[in-house]
Amino acid sequence: RSRPTKAHTYRNYLAALQDHNKTVAKHRQVEKVSRKKFEAMISKFDAFQVVASRLGEKHAIRKFMAIRRSFTVLAPGQRIEMDFVNVDLVSLLVETGIWAILPEDIQDKIPRERIYFGAAIDVATRYILAFKASLVPNGASAVATIRMIMTDKRHLSTYVDAQTAWIGKIRPWFITHDNGSEFIAKKTQDVLRLARIEATRPPAGQPACRPFIEKLFHTVGLLIAPYFAGRTFH
Repeated sequence: RSRPTKAHTYRNYLAALQDHNKTVAKHRQVEKVSRKKFEAMISKFDAFQVVASRLGEKHAIRKFMAIRRSFTVLAPGQRIEMDFVNVDLVSLLVETGIWAILPEDIQDKIPRERIYFGAAIDVATRYILAFKASLVPNGASAVATIRMIMTDKRHLSTYVDAQTAWIGKIRPWFITHDNGSEFIAKKTQDVLRLARIEATRPPAGQPACRPFIEKLFHTVGLLIAPYFAGRTFH
């Protein structure tokens, strides 16, 4: 609430970094982030939360009313947003190392595969409840993503040696998704109906109706793609 400038915040960061590096061995010291990158990271913060923290929540609500007035979500599971995203990867053959030893004429004949990730985020907590990879987004992959929402995922976080266990699981009250074929498929709709989960499809071409999952993809896609060879940099 003291509303510091980016420059002042960066100076505080440098001071804290210097104090930290004095207390650890040289090989464990943290590298400095440039000021340009530091300010770019700040610019990616949630605009609503930044204004609410600096000027108060009432001011933020007035400023962002046109965007946020329809999202009165209080409880976990009350509103979950789902979608699929293409992470711009060329071929699984690249990941296995087979691609590099194939002749060029063979490479030209092999179709490029795309990896899609089905994701679900809880609006109340901004917690990612599902992240499922598939080569073709269809009803089966959408159902697998819905199942993942309600499944304990700690074995995945343990496998990758994550510092925080992926404990999130909940039975959704309401799911909102787009008009993609994977969501309107009979298999997906049957599962939603039998599980007594309410669902809706906002009008096409209006991503602001599902702002939280859209913003998630802009962030997560850039974090995941570097772990796979064959990135297209689209």
